[in-house]
Amino acid sequence: MGPLCVGTKARHARADDDKAEKPEAIAAMLDFSAQTRTAMAAGEEVDAVAILPEFTKDVKPEMGSFLIEGTGYYKTERGSHPRSTSKVHPLSWDTVVSFEAFQYNYLIAPRPLLVIAGSRAEPLHMAKRAYAVAKEPKELFLVDSKTHFDLYDDAPV
Repeated sequence: MGPLCVGTKARHARADDDKAEKPEAIAAMLDFSAQTRTAMAAGEEVDAVAILPEFTKDVKPEMGSFLIEGTGYYKTERGSHPRSTSKVHPLSWDTVVSFEAFQYNYLIAPRPLLVIAGSRAEPLHMAKRAYAVAKEPKELFLVDSKTHFDLYDDAPV
């Protein structure tokens, strides 16, 4: 659980990277989206692209622990749903790469904001940013020794 900005993840090419955006990742997504628009304008059919391996057995260690854990959640009984394809149409990739989930968190005030994240969550830096952008009253609650996906199964009560 915990906040995750899919735009930041796309721009950084990983959930755990809070250091810098990857210009090559951004350019690739924008280029693929543009190619998709051109193909569709020419009457071609373009399919959605899988963002997770179809099966957990297809996960490779070099994919990183966030993708490994995500596949273990969304592609098993734990989190799968019959209507979820785990695919994204490349027509929307330019929108995804420009999306920023937390930029307006300051507007939540004066209503309180509670940000919950696992202390071992790869996108913990995103939870901290979501908290930092907000105004008081706010609280950042870290669940000790939990990853992002641990909290899906074991949410604190």
